[in-house]
Amino acid sequence: MRLIKDIGALSFDYLPPELPHRERQLNNLKALFAKVLGGGAQNVILQGRVGTGKTVSARLFCEKLSEEMAKKGKMLRYVHVNCRSRSSSHAVLYQITSSFDRRFPGRGFSEDEMLNTIQGKMEAEKSHLVVILDELDYLLQRSGSELIYKLTRFSEYTGKGQNISIIGISQRDPLILMDGASRSTFKRSNIIRYPPYNAAELMDILKQRVELAFYTGAVSTDATKLIAEVSGREGDARHAIELLEKSGLIAESEDAKELTAEHVRKALSDIGVSIDAEVLESLSKHESLVLLAIMRILRKKGETSTGDAEEEYRAVCEEFGEEPRAHTQFWKYLNSLELNGLISTEVVAEKGRTKRITSELPAEEIIEMIYGRLKI
Repeated sequence: MRLIKDIGALSFDYLPPELPHRERQLNNLKALFAKVLGGGAQNVILQGRVGTGKTVSARLFCEKLSEEMAKKGKMLRYVHVNCRSRSSSHAVLYQITSSFDRRFPGRGFSEDEMLNTIQGKMEAEKSHLVVILDELDYLLQRSGSELIYKLTRFSEYTGKGQNISIIGISQRDPLILMDGASRSTFKRSNIIRYPPYNAAELMDILKQRVELAFYTGAVSTDATKLIAEVSGREGDARHAIELLEKSGLIAESEDAKELTAEHVRKALSDIGVSIDAEVLESLSKHESLVLLAIMRILRKKGETSTGDAEEEYRAVCEEFGEEPRAHTQFWKYLNSLELNGLISTEVVAEKGRTKRITSELPAEEIIEMIYGRLKI
């Protein structure tokens, strides 16, 4: 059954119409780049960990700035360079030059010749150029900061009136890798910081992507909540979107009517959250029965409560001809399962010691393994 209507909306290259929880950073960019609308140039650094929205912010901002420039009868061109894959000055300049002319030869031109070609193209179309240098620290570590110096002083270097603006993107402070002359073109006040997303913010991002990429009603709230919680530990929106895509593909491959939390757990298993068979073997019989009870519930839901889990445990004991252990012992089993990394618990109501129980492991696989171990 088709659940995904536009898989492109789950791509890292996709530009959503809005960026939830990055309004402050986009407003900072807008304020700093106001001088570009008047004919000047600007250089900024976007700094933050992986998956915090730096690259998509830069690209979306440039799209909006291009629209603003067009309203004023001016042209803005921007090029996004990944400096991890293009970590030499020559490679960066070639990508910039070929953005003006796709037929531009990759060999036979010096860096100065490419800079002059860029200047000529900008002059001919009367454009302003913004260069997004993603993972800028890779370029600086391999090639130094001479290219930064030339780009930030482009009009001086070429002797013409065109200016180039730079948006540098890095996980760490790239200014420490620049020489003094290059560093002087960047102000500390021009560093825009991107903190990790929390689970609630990732939930909003996931809701947006679900609406864009999936048919109405195709994704359960339990599924998006689990993805947000897992990805929220690192604050990584890229991980959240990747997990949403993989979960959706698994659900479609099973011809499911809805993407559920169990599909998310299967996706997590595929990308590295694995089941330790030795841990399962080390469990006592009643620990296994408690885990079986929990996984039976989680197979259909994203989470369960301690009360529901204990009730299901009693049903499982009856099925296996076992006498259920007392309430206090049941709690000890829960603690043991959590210490072994099989479940996670969170207190949601102090009165009555109610806990919320979740797991990142695929419930169906755990159930099969427990049945196999208990010879059922």
